[in-house]
Amino acid sequence: MKQVPAYSPSLKAWALLLILLPFAFGAAGCVAGATRSVAGATGSVAGATGSAPSAADDLAFTGPLPYRSLMPLSLIFPHPLPERAAILPDGVVETEIRSDYGTIFVDDRRGAERILVDGEFSRSSLTARTSLGSRVEVGVEIPFVRYLSGRFDDFIDDWHSVFGLSPGHRDEAPENRFGVNYGNGDGTFFAAEEDGFHLADIPLTVKVGLLDPADDTLGLALRGLIELPTGDDEKGFGSGKVDGGAGVLVEKRFGEWAFYLSADHVFRSTPDSFEGVRAAHVTHGSLAAEYLISPTVALVAQTDYQTRPLDGARLGEFVDPQWSGLLGAAFRLGESTMLRLSMAEGFTTESAPDFVVSAGLVVGF
Repeated sequence: MKQVPAYSPSLKAWALLLILLPFAFGAAGCVAGATRSVAGATGSVAGATGSAPSAADDLAFTGPLPYRSLMPLSLIFPHPLPERAAILPDGVVETEIRSDYGTIFVDDRRGAERILVDGEFSRSSLTARTSLGSRVEVGVEIPFVRYLSGRFDDFIDDWHSVFGLSPGHRDEAPENRFGVNYGNGDGTFFAAEEDGFHLADIPLTVKVGLLDPADDTLGLALRGLIELPTGDDEKGFGSGKVDGGAGVLVEKRFGEWAFYLSADHVFRSTPDSFEGVRAAHVTHGSLAAEYLISPTVALVAQTDYQTRPLDGARLGEFVDPQWSGLLGAAFRLGESTMLRLSMAEGFTTESAPDFVVSAGLVVGF
């Protein structure tokens, strides 16, 4: 089968984000006027003035996009989500209902190693976070995963064609099929079936604030997570092991701009079914820029990266890193309610999801 260089579409994907950026600004600007009136009526952080908030107005910023990869081998392991370095105010509980929906196509082999990932993948979750004092924040996420046969293959083919992105052999494969199969000389070591919604592994998180973000201060926090093996590892919805990781969060503001950096290392146990390969310990990184168009509308551009998923393999899809770019917007619907919308495009066509759309509703109490 013809090989496609793993990083071939990266420059075009960046160009795609630049092309879409003005349209996103325009769309967000159109709703800014309407949301200003909502902000005034509900007593939002910016008041009824409609003027751009200062960087010291903590609640105006919405933070990076909580993106995670939908690749099947990523879904069964912990993936620390990008977030702010700021800690929630004492006594506040923040919840988020979130859904990610993506399409993936990879079909390749090298010697005895083979991979087929063809279909659409959904992850929906309910997250709750609260602070324990002024420096510590804890959280839990209850995720559900669903694997589906392709329903948007034609749309994705047109998307890649219009912007000159690599199809990754999509045009050579049957439309609207489903398949998840990873194998090597020892046989199939990971597979999944199209089989409704399933509970996935549950992550528990803790964040410790070291420096509070402000106009003249760099925000800094440390965090850790443990993921409980609540997903069915025999059906491909969990790892069957307890995994964990730790990382650092950095936040810096400049007027209506805020920049976010996260870096985490995840220690992953090898599932019992992984014959001939080992789950690699993975480093995750994210860099995001947020711009406040108005007190209630923010635009976020972001890039996410993670290192190779497996050790003891040679096939590119098993050992290549994942790299994706995202563009999203956040809309404050009230003092404690926010809507997030985003899309992501994989820059590494053979190891990252082709296209992911996400929506999340955040409510504070």
